[in-house]
Amino acid sequence: KKVKASELRYHADDAKGYVDDELLYVPKSDPLEALKAEARKYKSAEEFVKAKTNAYRATSEAYDPTKVSLSGRKQQFGTYVTNDLETAKAYLDNRNTMIDNLHLPSSARIAAEKDLPKSFQINELSDFKKFGGPQEWQQEVAKWAKKNGYDAMDCGGGNNVTVVNPKALKTANQLKALWSDANNKSQGVRDSLAD
Repeated sequence: KKVKASELRYHADDAKGYVDDELLYVPKSDPLEALKAEARKYKSAEEFVKAKTNAYRATSEAYDPTKVSLSGRKQQFGTYVTNDLETAKAYLDNRNTMIDNLHLPSSARIAAEKDLPKSFQINELSDFKKFGGPQEWQQEVAKWAKKNGYDAMDCGGGNNVTVVNPKALKTANQLKALWSDANNKSQGVRDSLAD
């Protein structure tokens, strides 16, 4: 199938296609299958999880993709993560008592400030007023990002992102189960790895 390069959801290193007259030929690929292929390279689930953990967050409870919502009080803008463990540790306090170790794939589509429509761009603090305030602005941007096929929004500097597609993040337990599946381990082993 020919698609315009600008319509691709995956990064070039994941697509393994080639350019021809501004069209890219892309074989059908499933990011989950690519992650399973990567899992087969590791001798243990723990080794695989350690290698693939690239997103962290301070929290009071483990990440659960079924509980993420862009409306309501809890995680209303998405899930904040950082690629720097020390930054996540800085947010530990009486409320956030643990660090969640997560995986955000390189194929995740992340909206940068330059990707936002002009109506969402903020030049000074008073620009937030048309949205009702900074939190309302952030919620509207999160909704826009999700509606436009983004998995996350860059929160400045590229180290911190807000994930708006809960399926984009994988937990350590999900990675362990994926490793077990990729390496044809029995369900009993998979259950014991899931803790």
